[in-house]
Amino acid sequence: MSKPYTSILAQAAAAFALVACGSSDPASVPAADGSMAIDAASDQSCSEGRICSESCVALDDVAACGPSCTQCPVPTNADATCDGTSCGFACSPGFHECDGECVEEKRSCGVPLPSDACDSPSSCGEAGECIDSTCVCAVGFSACTAGCCPVTYATTTLANVEGDGVQLEYGSDGTAYILVQVEAVSGFALQLYTRAPAATTIVRETLTIPVGFDRENFDFAVREDGTVFVAASLGSAESAAVDLYEWRAGMAEATVENMGSAFGFNVGLGLAIDGDQTVWASWSRQRSGGLNDYSQTLGGVRQTHTNFPSGTISQTDVEWNPAQAGVHSFWGHRYTGSFVSGQEQLAGATPLATTCPADDAAFDANGRLWTIFNSYSSIVTHFCLDGVSVEGRDAIARSPRLPTRFDGPIVVDGEDTAFVSFYEQNAYTAHWLSSRDGESWARGELPIIFGNPMGATSPARAHVSSARAPSGRISIVVLPSNATMGEMTLVDLQ
Repeated sequence: MSKPYTSILAQAAAAFALVACGSSDPASVPAADGSMAIDAASDQSCSEGRICSESCVALDDVAACGPSCTQCPVPTNADATCDGTSCGFACSPGFHECDGECVEEKRSCGVPLPSDACDSPSSCGEAGECIDSTCVCAVGFSACTAGCCPVTYATTTLANVEGDGVQLEYGSDGTAYILVQVEAVSGFALQLYTRAPAATTIVRETLTIPVGFDRENFDFAVREDGTVFVAASLGSAESAAVDLYEWRAGMAEATVENMGSAFGFNVGLGLAIDGDQTVWASWSRQRSGGLNDYSQTLGGVRQTHTNFPSGTISQTDVEWNPAQAGVHSFWGHRYTGSFVSGQEQLAGATPLATTCPADDAAFDANGRLWTIFNSYSSIVTHFCLDGVSVEGRDAIARSPRLPTRFDGPIVVDGEDTAFVSFYEQNAYTAHWLSSRDGESWARGELPIIFGNPMGATSPARAHVSSARAPSGRISIVVLPSNATMGEMTLVDLQ
């Protein structure tokens, strides 16, 4: 189609009319073909804003910020802002900015740690110290994104709770769930305790489950809707039953269904919930070798699977990898004079590029696999990150050195920093370790000191577990045994 004819006189008249109306911007003058090319900046109907998607918006509109009309992201604990050119954020009341995020006001900001070789304490800044020509985080500081972050503690205690095992999990609303294995007249029972968000007390819930005598024969997880799932073995013999309990607040007791049977003496149950809220359980099936695993979807679909690793094995852990949407079951055995380990992929299409032996495992947001394990030879504790392991006692530069062997869980915080916690019974103290590279670990001591009852001759025992809260921070629970003086204590690292 041909363009309409526009005379020179008509163009001049149109230009005069625009000038008469206050427009002197040449961009507003009609083109030679008679069409109008309007510059948004000169549009008098949007003189104090900008045109985005043919609409006039304010210069500080966080839904259309800057020349590209960008939707500003909303960080956690903050409100998005726009200065007319670029996005920013303002921390909510009670929070302040640290290392590019909004954290509670009581938490101090991180301090960079020099990576160059050092020769004096002053070479490592206010948060570091020089040990063996290397800058490491000083006492009271944890490894973090910025370098070293100061650690403070908030504790919640409950007296007259002791037992032979403990596990900690968080609900999506910030409720802390503590599952304790307590000793009863006829054996052991699992008892659930909770601490509500922002609460300062721990309370006992109605969930109680009888179990066998091996403290490792249970695991639990919490779904986003607050439903608690517990996998437990009810015996200590061949063909022990493996059951799945389901409980939520307000129920007098849990519902239960049998998932199968197990070797019995060292079931090593593992339980995890993936991103689709499907529950996964795995355990050692029988003496001749192999694992069973079980899944239950959010819609209630149940399925049992069988895996066949060779040799007599013991299930150790089940973890969900959020980066690759995979569920992995870790196993090992020490019955043949050597240490053998492996993993079975229960869900997901992408296999692990590298793996590690695991007595306990965790994935960070980037899909890196962190583990802690004890080797068979001389029983030495190791840390492992993506297939590269280091002896725990060689990973801490600062004195005193770590014990040759210790048992503790591993968990990753919201900054992809790994934390290991353990109880040193000869010193009656609980500790945490943290690392971002798997080789160099910072160290701290929890504000807990237990003791022996009067007349006791053996060191006091205690059990620890850790979990990441929805805020991304780490909490550690320490449970005294029935021969230890102390209170069950939940410690929040801040």
